[in-house]
Amino acid sequence: MSTEIRYGLDALRAALDAGKTVEEDTVPIGAVQPVLRADGAMDHVRVRLPYPVYLADLARSFGVWQLERTPAGPKRAVFPQTSRRTTVSAELDSGGRAATVLLRPAGRRGQ
Repeated sequence: MSTEIRYGLDALRAALDAGKTVEEDTVPIGAVQPVLRADGAMDHVRVRLPYPVYLADLARSFGVWQLERTPAGPKRAVFPQTSRRTTVSAELDSGGRAATVLLRPAGRRGQ
């Protein structure tokens, strides 16, 4: 994973931790898309990476990961050490690499 992507994800997470709003494609690390709830408030941010990255690379910023299992096999990884503030998870490609990173600020889970 490039340094630009790593620092971009770190900066995006720090902005969300600080309560800042994120506009679409404001960070040069891939396709950034705020996902809104029915009431118009932001629920989480999706970052479609320019290329898939290994989970070990994301772990340098977000700690160890756990695979969420579904009947079809692992499709998502969660970084539990991030759960107190902005929770980070990743949607995986068929090779088990992160293709999309999801950042959900604390206080917005389960809403």
